[in-house]
Amino acid sequence: MESLQTFLTVFFVAFFFFFSVFIHEFGHCVAAIWRGLHVDKFSVGFGHRIMAKKIKGIDCIVGWIPLGGYVALPQMELGKTSFAADGSELPPIKQKDKIIVALAGPAFNIAFALILSLIVWGVGEEQSPAVESLIVEQVDKKGPEYKAGLRAGD
Repeated sequence: MESLQTFLTVFFVAFFFFFSVFIHEFGHCVAAIWRGLHVDKFSVGFGHRIMAKKIKGIDCIVGWIPLGGYVALPQMELGKTSFAADGSELPPIKQKDKIIVALAGPAFNIAFALILSLIVWGVGEEQSPAVESLIVEQVDKKGPEYKAGLRAGD
């Protein structure tokens, strides 16, 4: 039974990390599409592909190793003419657009944390304390507690 609990804990942590990476990369992707950037790939996870699908011209990939992800944005590269995966030249973008896309990932993570904390706060139940009262049995007469006024029976 303990090994099942350990497996479920590891699975939950891996899933939560994977979902946090997804939210982060999704933020970058949504901002890039909103600002008119060309998006080649959206990937969560590394290594061999578990799953891949093309959605609205974007290669969406899920990899085996859930330790990160990326959004392939060729227009974000500095000082170069950028090209799409098919070889077509892409127009340059404004610095403002680059900043918005860069900050969107962390902003989505912050929003996700806020929403998750509100859900936990709303669903959570108030618990009574484990100990209703505590009685001191003995106090060292040379210790700072005794000098502060704490006595046996308090």
